[in-house]
Amino acid sequence: MMKSECLKLAVCAVVATFAMPLFAHHNPNVHYDRNQEVEIYGVLSEVKWRSPHVQLKVLVQENDGSVVEWTLDEDAHIALLRRGVTQEQYRIGEPIRVAGFRGRRNPHSLFVTNTLLADGRELVAGQSHGPRWNTELVMSEEAYQTGLLERAATNPTGLFRIWSHDLTGDLPDGVQRGLWNDDYPLTDYAREVRDNWDPIADNPYMYCQNSVPAIMDSPNPVEFVMDGDDILLRHEELNVVRRFYMGEAPEGAAPNPYGIAVGRWDGDTLVVTTTDIDFPWFDQEGIPQSEELELVERFTVSEDNRYLAYSVTATDPAVFTEPVVLEKGYVSVPGEQVQIYECGWEADHLQP
Repeated sequence: MMKSECLKLAVCAVVATFAMPLFAHHNPNVHYDRNQEVEIYGVLSEVKWRSPHVQLKVLVQENDGSVVEWTLDEDAHIALLRRGVTQEQYRIGEPIRVAGFRGRRNPHSLFVTNTLLADGRELVAGQSHGPRWNTELVMSEEAYQTGLLERAATNPTGLFRIWSHDLTGDLPDGVQRGLWNDDYPLTDYAREVRDNWDPIADNPYMYCQNSVPAIMDSPNPVEFVMDGDDILLRHEELNVVRRFYMGEAPEGAAPNPYGIAVGRWDGDTLVVTTTDIDFPWFDQEGIPQSEELELVERFTVSEDNRYLAYSVTATDPAVFTEPVVLEKGYVSVPGEQVQIYECGWEADHLQP
């Protein structure tokens, strides 16, 4: 516990080092050190309520009496709203206690894993190793999904509905949560580009830009809908809508970050071939992609109608020495909705 005299404004930051496991590929791994967990207590001076991360600024008083401004990244505001956390829980000018992973470049930045909210509840992020303080907990992301599943009288059938990034832990054998692989068969060119990747200067994902296949790694829901003869895939992430032309793409369709996608049915599986992808990066850790990239995506609903198996085969001779297959599992969460995504994230606080 912090000393009472620290409560006048804020308190010193307390740093503890833990042996943390490696997580799946995710921006916090790049910009924050999971081996340095920091707890701070200070005065909340600013809140930016948005996605992909709610950003907070907290004034912390050091042991020498000086005041340091910390910049914090929390989960997306949409994710917090789904769990019953509103902006009213972040009160400007009042004390706040948080813990998280220290920034690699800026030691006064933090990726938040645990927050003690104004109402006394503890918010535990998905990247946390568990509750930190002896207090009531905010509903977990897993409990949110499970609650919707339990309240649903019936589960819809078929592809055309909303699918969520699975958090329930109840996955069939062989279906994976995350999209990315641990290793890739890279060409010498691709390896050199990746090795020289600057996760801030070269990272468009931090500035509300995305592409395929990376957007399929989003933790936000997606929805399949018919539009005439075509199929639309609506992403909550960045409010992106991908059109799958069921037949042939129209003449004159221009390359773009999500490419030109042509779909067909293979039995009950939707197969989508995407080309003309105008974007420099394949993933969020520096693997490039070229104009030769072709993606073949397969969407298959499970026999019990609860899960959606997703796979994508990426062929790009300039980048990969052989085709790359990525896989991910989705779960049907009746009652879920695709929300409006208000994106904004400045990366200046990650600089030294």
